[in-house]
Amino acid sequence: MSATPITAPNDRIAILDCWRGFAIFGILVVNIITFSAINHDFEQLTLNSALWYDTLARHISSLFFESKFYIIFSFLFGIGFSVQIESLAKKGVNISRFYTKRLAILFIIGLIHSMFWWGDVLRLYAILGFGLLLYWHLSVKALLVLSALLLILAQMISIFPDVFGEFASPKASDNIFKTLYFALIKMAPTAFALFLLGRVVGKIGLLKNLADKKSLMKKVIIIGLIIWASLTGMLALLSDPYHPMATLPKTLSDMALSSVYLAVLGLLLVYHKFALFTQSLANVGKLALTNYVCHTVICVFIFQGLNYQGKLQMGGLLVIALLIFIGQMTFSHFWVKRFNYGLLEWLWRSLTIGQWQKLMK
Repeated sequence: MSATPITAPNDRIAILDCWRGFAIFGILVVNIITFSAINHDFEQLTLNSALWYDTLARHISSLFFESKFYIIFSFLFGIGFSVQIESLAKKGVNISRFYTKRLAILFIIGLIHSMFWWGDVLRLYAILGFGLLLYWHLSVKALLVLSALLLILAQMISIFPDVFGEFASPKASDNIFKTLYFALIKMAPTAFALFLLGRVVGKIGLLKNLADKKSLMKKVIIIGLIIWASLTGMLALLSDPYHPMATLPKTLSDMALSSVYLAVLGLLLVYHKFALFTQSLANVGKLALTNYVCHTVICVFIFQGLNYQGKLQMGGLLVIALLIFIGQMTFSHFWVKRFNYGLLEWLWRSLTIGQWQKLMK
């Protein structure tokens, strides 16, 4: 049992919590589609709807949500890792031992979660996290090169899926081991590339003195929108925008819009008149793991417990997602006033350190 404090509960970077909270909302919007139609053809269900708001909601989800928040969440995992290992190194903590234990516990949480939700990403992140232990010390240039190579690898996997076997398909989702294999083959290269980019941001200290980077964030917004609009327009002209050759352009387009989201939130945080909104997101972000798993609890109850699977269209799903998130913002607001950590964050931290942490303030 270690009595050495690793990090204080208030030793946090505000923008990271804000970004995490926003990512939690986006992930909910995307995942609720699958939760609502696990045993149904959701695409056909939405196409059957002639209501204009369902069509609009479907386009909003496709353009502004799908893939973007998986990218943000992966990127934030890399930043969080980078920030923490820098802190651990300064305190003389054995980084490999600490993070091996931390990632093993995350994998177990993810494994349990995947028994109820096949789309769990925690297992994948835990496994890829061990890769970060091998490469975190690389130079910025080396990290960028490796990240680019991984994005190219993701393109190759899309072009030649048969090389990787029948489970390199999202349809291979009838048990937790097949879905993990799919995640490792299909999703891992892109996710790990984003981990490394997150490490780059942490390594160069880009998030320090955020108020001095207003000009940079505005440039990111402008350039990101130009790249996103250009690539999205190009993909729209293709007869099959989901063709394997479109994987890399689609990923770059999603990354561009994701960077716009992050830069906009960064500016909102700097301009204090938006403090209520950014703080509300940050509260959710402080409980990111708990809120993520709670999505499963809530959605399983709604769609399986109340038997709404396959019965709701996209417009209704967006409303439900918004209501769930508003509920999480409210809950998180009151929780962080009284507790140092979310329940799962507290359990994860306590088991990692080997000492029960103080939960209540």
